[in-house]
Amino acid sequence: MIKFDDSQFEDIIPTAILTAYPRTFSNITYSKQIFEGIRTYYETIDENLIVDRLAVELEARSKLIDRLLAETGSTQIIEFASGFSSRGIAMAEFNPDIQYVEIDLPKMADVKRKVLGNITSIPHNLHIVGGNALRKADFDKVCDYFDADEQVTIVNEGLLRYLTFDEKAIVAKNIRTILEKFGGVWISGDGGTKAFRNNQNKAMPEINTTILHKTGRNTIGNAFESQDHFKKFFGELGFSVEFHSYTEIQDELTSPKALGLTQDEVRDKLLAYASAMVFRLKKA
Repeated sequence: MIKFDDSQFEDIIPTAILTAYPRTFSNITYSKQIFEGIRTYYETIDENLIVDRLAVELEARSKLIDRLLAETGSTQIIEFASGFSSRGIAMAEFNPDIQYVEIDLPKMADVKRKVLGNITSIPHNLHIVGGNALRKADFDKVCDYFDADEQVTIVNEGLLRYLTFDEKAIVAKNIRTILEKFGGVWISGDGGTKAFRNNQNKAMPEINTTILHKTGRNTIGNAFESQDHFKKFFGELGFSVEFHSYTEIQDELTSPKALGLTQDEVRDKLLAYASAMVFRLKKA
């Protein structure tokens, strides 16, 4: 059995700040309050983590996942590598019948609880759990929050892009175990192909270099060659994959106006080749 030390992945934690700031240009619930809370918690924030134009991609990713999640009707949700996402607290406050469990590295989960706790009362049905998506036992322990007779939806926005292909496979196998037990789907906004990464580099030349320097993780090298490569990789791990372009949600975005961007710039420069995915277990 492979054992993972959380310290191997703690260099990824700063990317939670990288994604929290651009959300302040959107109308995503609690985004501005969360970033102000982050500024209070961290005395200094690396200015390289402040990238305005990333707002469009992140808002689209968040809202597309919200739409796909709503279509499931699920009331039992796991979000792993949740960072400073406000989805959990927004959904838990809106619907007291939901059980929402977030999993992130213990250091990140601790900061998240403190930041949210300074904004509002954390509802009883939101559980922010320290854990590692590569560790099966950490996924298993959240099962106690759920009714065994109800399906589970598993969600993630990021993380996969930072992982090697071997590490991606471990996460997928852990998710498969949960879905085999409960039924349900996995929704991910993290379908970065090389075409998407290359387009992103043209629009924001500094972004992937900053990530490499901060995390030591090569998001270009860890990207899939194509959607066909993506489907083949996860198909061999027992999943069928349905792709949804970020442009499906373009009309609902508020950040382009805040940033003075045209719809052509949004479509062609910032959202091109970006996809969210719905994973389902292949039928035996």
